[in-house]
Amino acid sequence: MAPDSATALALIAQDAVDLLLSTEIRRVRVCSADMCALRFLDRSPAHNRRWCSMSRCGNRTKVRLHQARARRSERTPAD
Repeated sequence: MAPDSATALALIAQDAVDLLLSTEIRRVRVCSADMCALRFLDRSPAHNRRWCSMSRCGNRTKVRLHQARARRSERTPAD
């Protein structure tokens, strides 16, 4: 293993240990997107973040839900 990659892995391992021993471990969440299992640290003010990234999973999910609603409303006859 190259020295740079070993150093990088050591830093990641140290950060993981620090997180596991901190109170912030309670804020670790799993992304709510169907095809994503990334973990993230929820530092949102209300502690209700759902996605690993809004630009990655959040936006895709919201677009998919919006398109499904639009399709349903097209099939529903107007009153």
